[in-house]
Amino acid sequence: MESLSAYIAADRRQARTAGKDLPDRQHGAALFADISGFTPLTEALVEELGLQRGPEELTRFLNAVYDSLIDQVEAFGGSVISFSGDAITCWFSDPEPGDAATRANAASLAVASALAMQEGMQPFAAVPTPAGHQVSLAVKIAVATGPVRRFEVGDPQVQLIDVLAGRTLDRLSRAEHQATRGEVVADEATIAALGQRVQVREWRVDHHSDERFALVTALSEPPAPTPWPVLPDNALPDEELRSRLLPPVYRRLQEGQGDFLAELRPAVALFLRFSGIDYDEDPDVIARFDLFIRRIQDILLRYDGFLLQLTVGDKGAYFMISFGAPTAHEDDAVRAASAALDLQGLELPGLSPLQIGISQGYMRVGAYGAATRRTYGALGDEVNLAARLMQAATAGQTLVSEPLCRAAGSGFDWESLAPIRVKGKAAPIQIYELRGARRRRMARLQEPRYLLPMVGRSEELATIGRLIDEAAIGRGRVIAVTGEAGMGKSRLLAEAIRIAAERRFEGFGGECQSYGANDSYHAWEEIWRGFFAIDSNRPTHEQITALHDTIQAIDPGFLSRLPLLGPLLNLPIPDNDLTRSLDAKLRKTALETLLIEVVRARALQPAASPLLLVMEDCQWLDALSHELLQIEQRMIPAGLHILGTAPTTEELVDMLALVAAFAQPVADTPPLPHAIASGLGTAYADLRTSLKHDRSAQERWERIDQITHEAMRRFGTGGAAAADDYLYSVADITPGNFEHLWGMLADLSYKITHDGEIEGLLRALRGGYVPPSPGNDVVRNQAVVPTGRNIYGLDPHHIPSPWPRRTRPIWLQHCSNG
Repeated sequence: MESLSAYIAADRRQARTAGKDLPDRQHGAALFADISGFTPLTEALVEELGLQRGPEELTRFLNAVYDSLIDQVEAFGGSVISFSGDAITCWFSDPEPGDAATRANAASLAVASALAMQEGMQPFAAVPTPAGHQVSLAVKIAVATGPVRRFEVGDPQVQLIDVLAGRTLDRLSRAEHQATRGEVVADEATIAALGQRVQVREWRVDHHSDERFALVTALSEPPAPTPWPVLPDNALPDEELRSRLLPPVYRRLQEGQGDFLAELRPAVALFLRFSGIDYDEDPDVIARFDLFIRRIQDILLRYDGFLLQLTVGDKGAYFMISFGAPTAHEDDAVRAASAALDLQGLELPGLSPLQIGISQGYMRVGAYGAATRRTYGALGDEVNLAARLMQAATAGQTLVSEPLCRAAGSGFDWESLAPIRVKGKAAPIQIYELRGARRRRMARLQEPRYLLPMVGRSEELATIGRLIDEAAIGRGRVIAVTGEAGMGKSRLLAEAIRIAAERRFEGFGGECQSYGANDSYHAWEEIWRGFFAIDSNRPTHEQITALHDTIQAIDPGFLSRLPLLGPLLNLPIPDNDLTRSLDAKLRKTALETLLIEVVRARALQPAASPLLLVMEDCQWLDALSHELLQIEQRMIPAGLHILGTAPTTEELVDMLALVAAFAQPVADTPPLPHAIASGLGTAYADLRTSLKHDRSAQERWERIDQITHEAMRRFGTGGAAAADDYLYSVADITPGNFEHLWGMLADLSYKITHDGEIEGLLRALRGGYVPPSPGNDVVRNQAVVPTGRNIYGLDPHHIPSPWPRRTRPIWLQHCSNG
């Protein structure tokens, strides 16, 4: 298995093993080595060996080259700080910054390493391919000496990023521009530190800065190698390693699957350039830069994008960000475009507007480097193109390639620009500017159009038709369509919408986005915007007015709770006196109650059409949307209620399973599904977060739900003992652990099945008093049915309207009269 510590720079690895931190201000020599020839080698190997063996053979060459280069860096006490495509940035630190002799030592170590690297590249000057062709690999190297800032930034739960920055790195970048293949170029500070020991063939001038750079050929007194002490693989604790690796890379390496990281596959590369940060003089630069990185990580986390590389140079710094590697999605182009818009919205004092370039295509993605220093990255022509587009973009602009624009689709506003020429492309390329995102005008369902009738699925269609017919006469139903990709779910859904349209249903739909799984109620937003007749393209104040008018038409009594809908609909609705005092928990409960009541009120209007709510790709549901969906399913009107009629067995099982999913009768006892998950060897919370990308997690989730329902069935027929025995047999749950839950469910089951409605109604008709039940729903408050499934309810989560306040004396008199 690969050593995880190889993904950490050598000097930091040594310091952390000793329990120390590196100083953030250092003096020494920086080295930049850029390898050329890998792109033609990649093309040759893929053409000759195919998409599978080609990348494997390329990895062998890639690692051999990096082994040669990095061995020479670490042999002279240097550290590879970062990788930038085919290049590496290295650092040779002065132990005593104030000692001129030590400074000369750091410069001589860097130059000696550079010359040894050039010598080590000789075997790769003519690389034979399997078909007998030859490809030449070479490296150009730059060295600059001076002070730097050295620190780590980022969220440790995502990835800590090692930063080497400052004016010395700017000078290093300008030195690199003066070098060509096979050369070592150094700045004047390096030459001055080396004195008579260095041999210079010629001097070159950077015409933008007037700085001189020397072409170095040899050292008359080369320093002796000073390699790093060898550390055991377990020298660093697991937490130190995990915090410096991308989570999916860390998981695969832990599982011994490092080889998966080398492959040629479609992905999206996004390059982002920024400037305006003073690494040398700003006393708060580390905190400011850390905040900037964390905000970027937060955005990328939402879209499952990954910040792979950071490069600091003379024209600002830039990030390379990947969508599709190491985790791939069908909509990576959409994710990249959406993330770019969010990134352009970032603001940081002093930071200039960002320049972004995006391209999509086949890339060589995976782990590469030497045995002692590795990284995960993406290489290839499309990666280079994204970098060129970033360079061509103006401040605040995002430029994309034509394949990316086509793949992202019509959900965005694009402006076609004149073709441009970029390095590495023979002909001009068509580019587009990303201007913004488009929103659907309304989430009202339209019947999908298919040229041919559906063949097969007659049994499923008959079931759907029957359930829709039942819903049309008032018995609400929920239909779930599940299956593997390509099984025809979308086609079956289209038939369901067609059948509902024939029955004059009014439909509203929403599509769960995989990158929206971290946003509260994200999946419901479009459905509710359609339901409330809100046009997303209208000005915000007009959208709020439309919401107000729709609510008033349904029931004016709901208007006092209008501000609760703001977060759900992404509208800035200010709180009123009644909603301002609600805490987060009560606000959530009140919102869910309001939505349930609005749907009920709308469905019960005399002239209203039956409602069809469609939610696609529910595997991407965020946690709050999933909970709301469960509650909505149980609260859908079940048609005409016959007094004295108990629920069916399955209806009771559903109700008890839902209550058990949330109930905690004892504070330290988890809800039943959490305990089942633990008994099956998984964490329920982790399972929920994995649903969006892990089919096995979805299957385990479904298994837990099945076990929960079966436990309720056995509880209904055999009591607590039967349920305990079943849970012990399938999930190793100790009998007696849920004694309080069974007691609560037994009481609830009795109240639901032993009806007091007729007795209460007759007593009321005789002028007697019927004790009201508390309101809301049975999931949150099982006391909702203390006297049976009665028709009286007083919801403590409702905001009181003026009517009950005015009629309070009447209620008090009624209660006092009994």
